[in-house]
Formats: sequence, structure tokens, C-alpha cells
Amino acid sequence: MSFVNFNFVTDKSNMPDVTAINTSTFGSPGTITLLGLAVLLIFSITKILNFYGIGINVYGSYLAFYIFILLASFWLDKYYPSI
Repeated sequence: MSFVNFNFVTDKSNMPDVTAINTSTFGSPGTITLLGLAVLLIFSITKILNFYGIGINVYGSYLAFYIFILLASFWLDKYYPSI
């Protein structure tokens, strides 16, 4: 016989759907969030590569290309008008 009730929510009709949790509950991530995560990712990758002795002359062109793609995705239009 168990004395603990783990059923905290009795009415589950207003609970969000698992598949729609990223759009209805939290929304889509903002531009500043994506830019911040990209900066942290680029910074950490460069520090890891420098730790292993790989210089900027090896990965610099790739890094510049990814920064160009990142800036272009923020700068260019994302929504096209419908005709």
C-alpha cells in the first residue's frame, strides 16, 4: 500500500502537447540568443583548436566563411511576401 500520490495534475485537458512545446510554451529563440550561442560556440572552438596547437592559418578561412554565413542569415530577409 502506497501513501504517496504522484498524480499531481488531475485535469490534463489544458496541458501543452509534447510536440508543440517549442512553439506554444517557450516560443522560438530570439536573434540575440542565437547570436550569443554562435559567439560562444565560435569562441570555444577556437580555444580548443589553439589548445591542441592548430593555428589560425589552418582554420581561419573556414571560420571566416561560417561567420559570413551567420551574418548573412541575420542580415538578409527571412520572410518572403506571398503573391
